[in-house]
Amino acid sequence: MLFSTKKILSLAIPITAFVLLMPRSLSAEQSKATPANNEESDANTVTTSTRLDGVLYDEIVTRAQVLRGQIIRLDEKGIEFKLVYGEGSLTIAYDDLENIVSQAPFHIVYDQDDVARGRLLGVEQGQLLVGADLSSARRVPLEKILIGVSQKDYDDSYLSQMRVDYRHWQASLNFGLSFEDGAVDKEKIDVGLNIERRKKPTRYVFDLNYIFETQERSDQPKVTSKDELASFFLGEWDISDRFYYFFQPAGEYDKPRRIESRFFPSTGIGYRFIESERETHFSLPLGIGFVREKFTGFNDNSYVSLYVGLEGRFKFVRDITLEGKILYMPGFENLRDNWLFRARFDLIVPVYDPIALRFRIADVLDNNPSRDVGNNKFVTTMALSLTF
Repeated sequence: MLFSTKKILSLAIPITAFVLLMPRSLSAEQSKATPANNEESDANTVTTSTRLDGVLYDEIVTRAQVLRGQIIRLDEKGIEFKLVYGEGSLTIAYDDLENIVSQAPFHIVYDQDDVARGRLLGVEQGQLLVGADLSSARRVPLEKILIGVSQKDYDDSYLSQMRVDYRHWQASLNFGLSFEDGAVDKEKIDVGLNIERRKKPTRYVFDLNYIFETQERSDQPKVTSKDELASFFLGEWDISDRFYYFFQPAGEYDKPRRIESRFFPSTGIGYRFIESERETHFSLPLGIGFVREKFTGFNDNSYVSLYVGLEGRFKFVRDITLEGKILYMPGFENLRDNWLFRARFDLIVPVYDPIALRFRIADVLDNNPSRDVGNNKFVTTMALSLTF
């Protein structure tokens, strides 16, 4: 056939990405065509109904300057604000916030599970005034705000409502396809799932990744070149603001590398250097572990080990996120043959909410007894990711 199924699928991915990006590109061009204007004015001129070109806008006072535009959302770091003229948005830290007035009501969650609804009417003594009027406004401490969206977005958008109501959860579903026609035909599928829940004093993470690939030559039958699964569950319980206890059962198999099964649980104490909800964290877990391995054509192996890890997440501008996880499990006996090392880094670039591109680099090192297979496997992948 002139167009095979896999060729159609290969074309479908870039076409889909083009369709998703097209509205954003057109929007950016329209923004560029809008004339620029000076957004600064006297801080004392803030009112509850500012009109520009006949349209009501939100107002924020920061560093004695009045900014007019639209309040997009609130989170732990500050307020995301889009100016009347220009493109993109800026984040205003709460420490720099002197006053604020919104035209529309907002839905704000603070101090774990408390909710405030109403217009944003001002700031007094480090507290945000939220309500229908000043006399009945609720006072929300700025340092305790977790998330806030407009009441209209909360009511009309199922995705916004889910992100507010299930703010302690985040998840991603990754899916990648690869086809290659040539001297060797290749077909590859890569599926991943990550679910995380953080509500003090606990944190739970479930992670699963499966890869399957076949290769076929014109003069040879199709063979399986990749058939591997790796998964772990992580449970953390806070001991103090910085220290926590963790338990992490993990398992995997990799048939082409002759690993029928490998189970390597670990437990111990960790220390968090940095943490902010859903945004950034960096931690160092230390403890002990146990490794049990079954190989195809080789003897089974098991040993007790030390566990050393590093884990982190850093969110940059435009919600671009870098995630990483490293673990090293050296055996207490016969270190030359008993050890594991894993490193994985993901760069997540939003495309069109909730779709993102996920770039992954993974390094797998272990004591594989097969000389043909070797001890090292380095993998780079790119996949579409649905994020929540």
